[in-house]
Amino acid sequence: MNEMEIKKKSNDIRSLTENAIIKNRCNLEEALEMLKTIRKHKTMISDYWKEAKESAKKTYQNIVSKERQMLDICERCETDLKDKILKYDMLKISYENKLLKEADRDRMFEVQELLEEAKVLEEKGDLPKAEEKFKLAEKLAHVKISFDKEKYLKGLLFQERTKCEIVDNKLVPSFFKGLEIREVNTKKILEIKHKNPEIDIPGIKFYKEKSVAIRV
Repeated sequence: MNEMEIKKKSNDIRSLTENAIIKNRCNLEEALEMLKTIRKHKTMISDYWKEAKESAKKTYQNIVSKERQMLDICERCETDLKDKILKYDMLKISYENKLLKEADRDRMFEVQELLEEAKVLEEKGDLPKAEEKFKLAEKLAHVKISFDKEKYLKGLLFQERTKCEIVDNKLVPSFFKGLEIREVNTKKILEIKHKNPEIDIPGIKFYKEKSVAIRV
């Protein structure tokens, strides 16, 4: 059977199905035969396209494999360069922090010197100069040290994303602040119900859903 014949058969089946009326046992038997015909026709369709699908699948997989090989090289290079940039940024920040600490240490050392000079002047009775030294020391103690940091290159962005790691699965709640953070595994629930038909699980409603199945 070729593609045109398969399409014609499909249209014939659709026409019969649309016009089907089930009001008695005879109609039911006819519907069952139609279902069997549909099942066989579906198998025929799958068989017809099987070889073409397998061929297309192999071609697709081959293309994807070649694409992946090319992309892997780029992604490895991209990751390597990004790691190097992050290491450079960490070193730069570390160096900037070191400079700030050194500057802050020198500032506090100068503050201490001013305070000591003020005390000496105070002991000598030179209160105006002592007061001047005290005020200068207080002003210097509250100075915030900063310097022009290296500007980032245009197009280069540093992003910080919060990530999480499960350290104890049993302690993670199902809901947090009204939001569900644990997805209910209905497949596992039905497996439990199948093994324990009489079991009831809080928050779960079990019900039966009828369907039609045929044997060819």
